[in-house]
Amino acid sequence: MTAKTTPVALIVLFAAAALLLAGCVKEVKLTAGGEKVEFVENPEFIRDKLKDSEQCKLVVTLKVTAQGSPEIMGDKLAKEAKDRLIRARNMAAKEGTNVLIAVSEVEDRTRSFEAYKCK
Repeated sequence: MTAKTTPVALIVLFAAAALLLAGCVKEVKLTAGGEKVEFVENPEFIRDKLKDSEQCKLVVTLKVTAQGSPEIMGDKLAKEAKDRLIRARNMAAKEGTNVLIAVSEVEDRTRSFEAYKCK
């Protein structure tokens, strides 16, 4: 006798698989290089320095999307913000920069950052 798989059973199976996979998503860790990248929350304090090409040079604009499943994350917004910032600092470090500022608000779990190399 063969068992029939009902659509409800398939949905439950896929939901269980999604939960298992979500549990496998590792927390993003700040790298040694990322630790050296300063995130400036209020760039108005250093705006003149950023505009002075002898002090700072814009190297790259990064678009960073939070990882993980938003449906099952507890305290979603705080975890996503932390994830995005750590990933942005790590990415900025790989580009050889040391100053990071946010240049957009979060949209669809994504935020844009500018990474600068400053003296």
